[in-house]
Amino acid sequence: MMQAPVDTIYMQHVPQTPAIPSPSDSGFAASPIVVERPQEQVIDFPNKAPPTALQGTIISSHMSNDVESVSTNRRRGPHMPPNVALKYGLPEAVVSVRDGWQWTCQSGAVVSGLLASVAAQLLVFFKASSSYAEGIPNPGGAQGFLLASCYAALFLNISATISSFILIDNLGEIGFTMTTTQDDLLIMFGASKKWKWMLWHWLVTFYSGILALIIAVLTYVTMQEPLVTKIIMWIIVLPLTLAPTSYFIFGRPLQEE
Repeated sequence: MMQAPVDTIYMQHVPQTPAIPSPSDSGFAASPIVVERPQEQVIDFPNKAPPTALQGTIISSHMSNDVESVSTNRRRGPHMPPNVALKYGLPEAVVSVRDGWQWTCQSGAVVSGLLASVAAQLLVFFKASSSYAEGIPNPGGAQGFLLASCYAALFLNISATISSFILIDNLGEIGFTMTTTQDDLLIMFGASKKWKWMLWHWLVTFYSGILALIIAVLTYVTMQEPLVTKIIMWIIVLPLTLAPTSYFIFGRPLQEE
């Protein structure tokens, strides 16, 4: 049995035309009867075979998947920008350096916090007169130096702890080459739409608590300590603690946007 060629034209079923009696059969002359054949509907597949049942099932499956994907993306939220590369990878040397500094900054934050606690405890110890032997002549100068050193250690270690957090956050931004912000990216993938408000609330309360502690200690120094200690502490607090940390936390992100 010969198979039909690929370019076969497939036509719908056309009903047969009824037989027309001839004049000789009826015995009398009659005008010719014209019967119009219905228009044939032709489905042409140029240079291609018609789709089989399996191919039709696959095409239908792809169409349904596309529709489902579009509806799913609409449920998830905004579409991903075309220039967002989620699989971007840093060179191994850069990753190694970044990871090393992250571990260093994390360890530094822990150590600085512990040293600030030690400085606060030593400050209480050095303030007590019973901590000094009775036979030491004129311990006032040495005691003032010890207290000033403890104050400086407390302020500087607090500043170092904040700076460690800032450095860790900055290291986490390495390799983020997208035009969208990190906050918008997190919201695209399921984070709360109030994420920015929660982040700013945490940041403001975190820094305000540290600021309140520094101001309280500095106020006590201004009220109780000698003039030299007051001047040294104000120099340490303003240009070395408050100004840099305030800029790195609030000013730098706004300037780099």
